[in-house]
Amino acid sequence: MNSRGSSSLKPILVITAVLLISIPVVWLAIIRMEGTAPAIELGLKSPFVGASRSLTVTVNDAGSGIRKVWMGLLLDGREVEILQRSFPSGGFFAGGKEKSAKIKATISPQALGLKDGKAILRIVAWDYSLRRWTKGNRDIWKKRFRSIPNRHPSR
Repeated sequence: MNSRGSSSLKPILVITAVLLISIPVVWLAIIRMEGTAPAIELGLKSPFVGASRSLTVTVNDAGSGIRKVWMGLLLDGREVEILQRSFPSGGFFAGGKEKSAKIKATISPQALGLKDGKAILRIVAWDYSLRRWTKGNRDIWKKRFRSIPNRHPSR
C-alpha cells in the first residue's frame, strides 16, 4: 500500500513544481519585461533659445517606472550635457518608484561656451524594465532650433 500511495503523489508534486516555476517566469515575462518606452514631452514654442531659456520636461512611464533622464545640446559637432537625473528603484519586483516626473532645466549657450548656430536638443529617458539585459526601454526625443547667445552683455 505504501508504494501505491507514493506513486499517486508524484503527479501532484510534478504539477506543483511546474506551477511554482512557471508563475514567476510568466510574471517576469509579462510585467517586468514590458516593452513600452517612457514618454517624453517638451513644449518648445519658439525655435530660438536666446541667452538663456528654462525648460520643463515631462517624462511618464506607467509600466516599470522612470530610471534616468538625460538632456544634451549638440552644436558644431560638440555635445554638452545639460542635465542627468536618476530616479530611485522600488526593488527588483517593483521597478521604479516614480512613474511620472517634471524636470526643470536651463539652457544657457553662452555659459556652456557655445556660439550662435543651429543646435539639436536631445532628451533620453530610460525605464526600469528588465529588457535589454536590465538596461530598460529607452526613448530619444530630438528637436532642432537656433541658439542665439546674448551678443551684447550688459556693461
